[in-house]
Amino acid sequence: MTLILMIIIIKIFSGIFLCTLLGTILYLFWKAAGLLIEHKGYVDINYLIWKMVLLMFAIPITLIYANGFEKSTYVFEVAGPIKWVIGILMIIWLVGTIIFTIRFLEKYRAIRKDILNADLCGDEIQSMVKSISKKLGVHKEIQVVILEKAGGPMLYGILKPRIILPRIYDPQQLNMIFTHELIHYKHHDLIWKHLANIICCVYWFQPALKDVFYQLDQWGETYCDRTVCEYLPDVKGYFSTIIDISMEEIRYGRYTTAGLYESKEVLKLRMERMKSYRQQRRLRRGISVSVLFGMIILSATTVFASGIGFVKAYDKIADETREEINVGTEGDIKDQKAKYRMYDKTRIKKCMIKNERLKENDGKPFTWKIKPKERIETKEGHLKKGTCVQVAACMGFEEEHPETHIAIGIIDEDGEETYIENGVNLVSDLKVKKSGQYRVFLENQGKKKAVAGGYYMVVTEE
Repeated sequence: MTLILMIIIIKIFSGIFLCTLLGTILYLFWKAAGLLIEHKGYVDINYLIWKMVLLMFAIPITLIYANGFEKSTYVFEVAGPIKWVIGILMIIWLVGTIIFTIRFLEKYRAIRKDILNADLCGDEIQSMVKSISKKLGVHKEIQVVILEKAGGPMLYGILKPRIILPRIYDPQQLNMIFTHELIHYKHHDLIWKHLANIICCVYWFQPALKDVFYQLDQWGETYCDRTVCEYLPDVKGYFSTIIDISMEEIRYGRYTTAGLYESKEVLKLRMERMKSYRQQRRLRRGISVSVLFGMIILSATTVFASGIGFVKAYDKIADETREEINVGTEGDIKDQKAKYRMYDKTRIKKCMIKNERLKENDGKPFTWKIKPKERIETKEGHLKKGTCVQVAACMGFEEEHPETHIAIGIIDEDGEETYIENGVNLVSDLKVKKSGQYRVFLENQGKKKAVAGGYYMVVTEE
């Protein structure tokens, strides 16, 4: 397995591991803490929190932080057991992800086919939806279709949303049904459901995600109920409509649609939550919001602490395995005298530009893999005369060979290079002779692929 592939695998595996860790931590934390305010009826707060928990599985916050951590990105290449364990785990994860994704896409495709072939409702019903949409501030035109096999009213689609009806209801029921489904659209609930589906396919091995999906779904329904009752004061009539619909057989699951009704147990829970919401007091709501912010701060602290622990663990592994890389190279380090030449593009086949820029009083660690006759450069940065660029590089090669021809240095805007070359370990202080735009470069003039690990630092001499 090549080095660059191993680095990619390690990054992916680290991201999955960290997202699983942090998502699970926040899930357990909020599962316990959320019970403290659930009975108070603060629906919007709970719904928001479960969205945050879901996002912890989607955004590798700690990995983003650790990405700039350059201890030794090729450290696992020398650790044979670690390499094979990671490789096997990645294969298992990938196979599982593919299987769950295919299963989801098959279900989604079947539902989509049925809905696209459904018949549009008449103009009267379409006008009714437009009128309610205008009242709710929904500007998207949403069509209504009849699909008997759907079993119950539901919302489907993000880009081209449709309201699905299994049959035609009386006007009062339609008013409540359309209001409910349009509120779902206004809250972007289907977007969150699709995101949850993607996350569940990626983290198929994480049992807690099933409950996260359930909590997100049910608090989304409760939040929708709450909003509907702000527009429709007849709460009793609204839930009576839901109860009537509950007698119908629901054929499509909740994973790709937003329906008015799902199960008797869920309906009972929604009614209890609505009762708690209507009984809440304004003063106590302010207190609860304060408690919420305290919980968020504690959650963030937990996430940060977990991230720091991961970075330290990675650092320890790097320190322990780095010795295998450096064996036999101690004593080869020499502070070389700088050489000068003009840039000649005929020496190289390819030049790659890194998204890094030279800055005064700043430095960057790097681990670059470079092929024969290739060159790596940073972006230009302005340096003043008298500035000193410290460069150091330790070379490792995919195959052993006695001869090296690696050059590392700086190049000015006129193409003059100040560099050092030829050695396993290269170290030098390169002085800037005139003010202007400069780039750091690494060039491989040998016949073997090489890995260069080191740093460059720009300092202003006193």
